[in-house]
Amino acid sequence: MAAYLTGNSPELRELNALRKRGWENPEGDQFFQRQRKNADHPSAKNAKFFYGLMQKIGDNLQKAVFAFADFGDSFEQKVI
Repeated sequence: MAAYLTGNSPELRELNALRKRGWENPEGDQFFQRQRKNADHPSAKNAKFFYGLMQKIGDNLQKAVFAFADFGDSFEQKVI
């Protein structure tokens, strides 16, 4: 299927060429190295920002799909 799409879709050929250029670009490697360094060793300001961001993501997950159990004030195991 990939061969068919590549042969019949100029958009896919262009996308594949762009993807290849991206993977071969050393600036991309440097960018992601900086991103990794910042994630592994954040400044106090960035750590506070990401902590708040994670809280918002958790709140959104909980509102959307009730992703987290509500144990109330007690962590005792409930037996039915």
